[in-house]
Amino acid sequence: MFAVEAQRTMKTRNVLRRIFDLIDTDGSNTVTRKEVMKAMMEQGKAYEALRSSEYLREFASVKKWALMFDKMDDGDGAITISELISYVAIRAAHRKPPK
Repeated sequence: MFAVEAQRTMKTRNVLRRIFDLIDTDGSNTVTRKEVMKAMMEQGKAYEALRSSEYLREFASVKKWALMFDKMDDGDGAITISELISYVAIRAAHRKPPK
């Protein structure tokens, strides 16, 4: 069971990295609220990657990102991949596993 969970965690991290890189259009290794909102509203590759992941589907929403951004942001107006991964991990720990 542990191996399955570890594999799922690694896969989710890889998907999050891909999504983050798609949103980070200026290559700064941080994403601003503007970059996130644009990516979600355009419903392009980042949005589709979220929608295609069983564990990340709930995050494929402009409204959800608007609420999440302030929770992830440490006050500098941008989020890092570490902040995103930490937030998703905390949310996942409080979520019921899929059947």
